[in-house]
Amino acid sequence: TGTMVLTVPPGGFLPSDRATVLTFILTNPIEPQTAIAPNVHVNDAQGHELVPPRGLLQTVLGGAGSWTLFLVSEATNQNAVPNQISIFLTCDVTLFEGNKIVLSGLTGSASPSGTLRLGGAAASFGHTGQWEGASGVLTLTVSPSMTLLADEVFLLQFNVTNPASPQCAVTARVACVGRMAR
Repeated sequence: TGTMVLTVPPGGFLPSDRATVLTFILTNPIEPQTAIAPNVHVNDAQGHELVPPRGLLQTVLGGAGSWTLFLVSEATNQNAVPNQISIFLTCDVTLFEGNKIVLSGLTGSASPSGTLRLGGAAASFGHTGQWEGASGVLTLTVSPSMTLLADEVFLLQFNVTNPASPQCAVTARVACVGRMAR
């Protein structure tokens, strides 16, 4: 069924202030296929779903041009304050000048649409990205004369304003548009 269930033993716990990394080996299918985005659910002992993880591996199992790392974290979950979003990305193909990386699913912020200043690997994208506040989409364009090498981890950071009222955690997605090479 493609399902893995992991259970914390009685008396055990996973600290809420630390990353939990699970590593396992799967065999890719013989024929290429569209990459698969895994679903991750965290339940308590009674089966009630808890807050979903804020970052997870985006695609797996033999996709052409897969994101091999896609991790999203936030600096704060306080309402109505600026929040630095950090995104770690690694792609298994090289991205070239003009490629667009589209981060979606970042809904619910109070930040209006417009240009966002980037930190981290900002120079690779001209130090800015285009933000669509209502839909929660950030579009980044690889700058002229820049190349993002395959299998290289890069960090992007930007600030949005958290909503005035609490909301459930959202699931971010990433896609790339343009010429790529292995």
